[in-house]
This record gives sequence, structure tokens and C-alpha cells, in this order.
Amino acid sequence: MTDRVQKRKRKLSPDSSRKKAREGVDSPERNSSDDEGTTTALALRTRAELKSEVEPKSNLDVEFSLDDNSDIGAPRQVTTTTVPKPAVKAVTTKPANPFVGQVAALRGNFPSGYHDTAHFAPTTKKPKHGVWGKKGSKPLRKWVKLALDSINANDDFVVDSKRGEKGGWIYLVSMDGETVGYLSGSKAPPGNPPAKYIEIFLDAKKNTVSAFPSDPSMF
Repeated sequence: MTDRVQKRKRKLSPDSSRKKAREGVDSPERNSSDDEGTTTALALRTRAELKSEVEPKSNLDVEFSLDDNSDIGAPRQVTTTTVPKPAVKAVTTKPANPFVGQVAALRGNFPSGYHDTAHFAPTTKKPKHGVWGKKGSKPLRKWVKLALDSINANDDFVVDSKRGEKGGWIYLVSMDGETVGYLSGSKAPPGNPPAKYIEIFLDAKKNTVSAFPSDPSMF
């Protein structure tokens, strides 16, 4: 009975760890205590390997892995550029101008007429009042003729207009940035701000009744 027990062959264990233990042994002859020690060591190592696979890497390990493989599997930052929408240009309506091509020549007595001389000095009796910067007739006539030419041609220097009395029409003409006088009157801003526009009143016959320095804020 004893001989039969000793001669009985040991079956191979289906445990993969034990199979690895058998393949890793240098000597084919090992006792049961050696098998148990090897099996225990392999089992511990297997648990450690499984643990390393299951548990997430630490932040430090992730940083090193990203550094070593920055082009492989690393998250890419997508930069989006916001293109600003073009500004919507304001739609402007050209001022009404019923006197296009009909403006009469500047009267000969300008700027010595009654309505003209009042604009050589400031006043507070009127809420809005324009004062000429120069008193000679030559530069004043030149400025007013340029404004009348713009009204007659209906060009872009005519910036505003409105209906006047008795069929007349009032125009505001830009002098293209040139200062022709300054603003006065009880409602004018303090400090005599410069005037770079000319306001012209034409009667129903298209004659110049008055012309003086002005501004869009006073029109």
C-alpha cells in the first residue's frame, strides 16, 4: 500500500501560477515545502501585478507618462479663434434738398446786410448764435459760396436740412473740418467752441437770406 502511494503520479495543477512555478524550477526534484513556498511567492507577485493593473496610476506617474509619450495618447488642446463679426454700417438718409441745381448766386451786399452783421459778435439774447471768425468780406464770401455750391450740387457736404418759413429751406453744410467761427448763445456750450459748419437759409426764390457759422448740435 505504501509503495502504491509513493509511485502514484501527481496530477498537474490547473492553476496557472503553479504551472509557472513548475516551469521556473531549475531542478526537477522538489519537495512539497518548496512547491508551497514558490506558489506563495508567485501568488503574491500575481496579486501585486493585478493590483497595479486595476489601481489608477498616481498623478506623478501620469505626468511622467505624458512627458515620455507626449505625441501618443496625450490630450490635444484645440484652440478656437473667434472671428469678430464686421460692424454693421449705419444706414444714413441723404437730407432733403428741393433746391438742387436752382440755387441763386450770392447777393452782392453779403456780408453787410441786416442779417449778416449780427453774426460778427456773440450774444446771449438768442439761444443759439454763430459768430464769424473773420470780419473781412472776402473770406466770408468764399466760405458761403462753397456752401451754396454744395447745396446746388447736392454733394456729401450737405449734412442736414429742414423746411423754413414761407416756402424757404434751411441747410447745414460741412466745411470739411475748416473752422469758420465759433458758437455763441445762451444754450451754446461754454468756452466758445469752434464752428466748422455753415447754416444757410434760402427763401422760396432760392436766394440767400442769411448764412452764419453753426454746428449739428445747434441745427
